Amino acid sequence: MSGRSLKPQVVEWVEELGPGRRETPRLYFHDGETPFDRQSSGLPAQLLTPGFFRDHLLGRIIVKDISLGGAGFLAPVRLIVPKRILIQFDDVTLLAGDVLHRRPIEPLLCFYGVRWFQCKPQQIESVMRRWDLGDPVAVSD
Repeated sequence: MSGRSLKPQVVEWVEELGPGRRETPRLYFHDGETPFDRQSSGLPAQLLTPGFFRDHLLGRIIVKDISLGGAGFLAPVRLIVPKRILIQFDDVTLLAGDVLHRRPIEPLLCFYGVRWFQCKPQQIESVMRRWDLGDPVAVSD
């Protein structure tokens, strides 16, 4: 994964307000003009499953949003994604998460939502800090 730029094409930092909304600001890597299943923006990463002696690579994914609480990513439907996963952003950043939901996007892609599992906020912030975005935009219902 080294040698590639991790800077996505489109970034929006949103703080969602109101009942039932997320508790922490979230970075979205998307393009509001393009249908979700046709977008190419996002963070390239690798999806792994934790192993006893070593972690096992499942495949490549595109992270579409990330916050201190969790992330959302697109993965090929052919991947068998377990409940506990690891997302590797680069050679040193590896975050563990629990899959909360799975939504088919098109015949070849699924969107997954994960909640971070035993990750230090500093680890997540190091991924989020790669973009100089200023203050989050407040969104309410």
